[in-house]
Amino acid sequence: MIRKKGYYRIFFILLLCLCFRVVAGTNLIRNGGFEEDYMGSVAMWSYDAFLETEDAVRFYINEADSHSGNRSLAIANILPNDSRAIQWVGVKPDTFYRLSCWIKIVEADADKTGANITVLGLKNTSRDLRDTGSHWEHVVVYGKTGPDQEELPVVVRLGFYGQLTTGIAYYDDIAIEETAEVPGEHVIDFSTGNYLQKTELTKKPGLYAVAVIVTAAIILLSGIIAFLFFKTDAPAKAIRFLKSRFFLKRYGGEKRRYIRKRRELDVAITRRIAGGYTKTVNLRTRDISLGGAFVKTDDLSLFRINGTVVIEIEYKNTVVLKCRAEVVRSEVVKNRFNRIVKKGFGIRFIDPSSENLKRLGSVLNV
Repeated sequence: MIRKKGYYRIFFILLLCLCFRVVAGTNLIRNGGFEEDYMGSVAMWSYDAFLETEDAVRFYINEADSHSGNRSLAIANILPNDSRAIQWVGVKPDTFYRLSCWIKIVEADADKTGANITVLGLKNTSRDLRDTGSHWEHVVVYGKTGPDQEELPVVVRLGFYGQLTTGIAYYDDIAIEETAEVPGEHVIDFSTGNYLQKTELTKKPGLYAVAVIVTAAIILLSGIIAFLFFKTDAPAKAIRFLKSRFFLKRYGGEKRRYIRKRRELDVAITRRIAGGYTKTVNLRTRDISLGGAFVKTDDLSLFRINGTVVIEIEYKNTVVLKCRAEVVRSEVVKNRFNRIVKKGFGIRFIDPSSENLKRLGSVLNV
């Protein structure tokens, strides 16, 4: 009985922490502290610059200095440049958001735009910094999504359009959070890039009241579930299920099912954009299997990670596969000489038809 009471206490403490986070706002940026790697590059982020050569810009992880954690992102503009790290984030239409990050910068050009955070393609940014010495400074920018806007390319950058600058900037603890409180001015319309008028800064009434009611309902329901869970033998059943062959097979306990082949095939990828429209880009694969493909592109701002697209693969002017797909990663791979050898996106096919797999298998000889 004492052990069960201990379980209750731990459960409700964790639940209250979670509910507080829901009310306070959830950070939609993943790997905002640059602590995680994937396949030799920083997970969830892609890089871009006006001048992309190695003698013009360097992107690297700084393990000697950070605002929190163990690492931060460094952008070094050796030549005058506009360089940025990009992450696509899923958002709600017609909603206020708060973008923020911590920046430290040294010796940027005094008459050019320095280090900042903003949304790619807009003409306004946060307060830009040009020399903070040895100190980290916090920058914030507020904005509102358009009525049909469902994703944002969040960028931290050194420089701006027509404002090429030099210097070294460090970035850490990047965040984008939904908010109900915005300042009375300098709030950006994320769909147009213009500042919103004061009459457009009206917030939805009762937002926090609704959040509190929903949170209380979650706590009550979770308490009932917790009582039933610990009163029965459900914990033992749950552990047996997690160890079961079915769970491991379905949720990643097995090795990759398909063998990748190095084949260059024509690919058309279609994704939704603002206003209910779609945009199609034509690329080529670097390697491909019956489960997915890696498509080559120098523009790593094309797709949002975990975004859903429609992929169409052609071989000798014949469509061999057309289905929904998920963008699972962006990747930049460098060789031992620090030169880029692979750049693009990993795509996972979602429920392709048996006929599609048969045609693609005949092309790949598998």
